[in-house]
Amino acid sequence: MLNDGDKGVIVQRDRQTYAVTPDIPCGVVQPETLRLKFDGKYRGMALPGKFKIGISGCPHQCAETCIKDIGLVGTVKGWRLLVGGNGGARPRLAQELARDLTEDQALQLVDTIIAYYKANAGAHKRLGAMIEKVGLDEFRGGNLGPEVVSAASE
Repeated sequence: MLNDGDKGVIVQRDRQTYAVTPDIPCGVVQPETLRLKFDGKYRGMALPGKFKIGISGCPHQCAETCIKDIGLVGTVKGWRLLVGGNGGARPRLAQELARDLTEDQALQLVDTIIAYYKANAGAHKRLGAMIEKVGLDEFRGGNLGPEVVSAASE
């Protein structure tokens, strides 16, 4: 991560994916197209703090999605979206925000989360710390709006 003064942290090494190959029998979704879309959209974006995205094409989460700010896990029914994880000295497991999302729904939800984070997080705050402060239900419904609530309940 690079710090750019008043702009906050510039997203550099922000994502991790593991491709699904024929020798991985549990792989259900190919994560590479989603990774490329995220890379084109978020690489170099100024954010309030360190921010990582992980994408796994199977439930085993080889990309360590449960300790990323945003994690997407491929399932038979679509994408499962996790938020608020981080590793380090005080690790925090991400919590499920929505499941069974199409790729378009996942992209839209990630856009909404990042826009909210960008507008509301304090300097150098991780997404998980922000969610912990307001609570997951408030983050889901009161702050992000009805599209997140409906996506989570679908």
